[in-house]
Amino acid sequence: MKRFGAIALFSAALISSAALAQFSSGMSASQLQQEVKAQVAQGKSGADIAKAGLAAGVEAGNLTTAMLLAGMNPNVALTALLAAGANPGAVQSAALNAGVTQGVINTAANGAGVTLPPSGPIGSGSGSGPTGAPGGPSSSGGGGTASAR
Repeated sequence: MKRFGAIALFSAALISSAALAQFSSGMSASQLQQEVKAQVAQGKSGADIAKAGLAAGVEAGNLTTAMLLAGMNPNVALTALLAAGANPGAVQSAALNAGVTQGVINTAANGAGVTLPPSGPIGSGSGSGPTGAPGGPSSSGGGGTASAR
């Protein structure tokens, strides 16, 4: 009888732990957020949550958004994600979209020892391209003028 009770208890524990949600790559945004909240309630650290989500194949930007919308401290969440190997560009983009300041993102990256890609909308950067040679044909890339021959 004791053996049956021990088996039943072990089975119940196994089933209840299996019934707990786990991260998976196909989770919706709301499911990811709920899973983050559940893991926080279980006492898991930001590092544990980031590692588990990334290991399960959750995209870094989606996990970043879920952690932030679940109420995690942005610096803790971002540092954990970056230290766990999340794509820095995806983390930065998701954090900016969630309203996190670039200063907080930079602090998290520094804490994780990660270099961030340049930020800003596409096309907002400055730079220089070919300008053509003075006196060259006008189609030489701009800046040139047709030569008088």
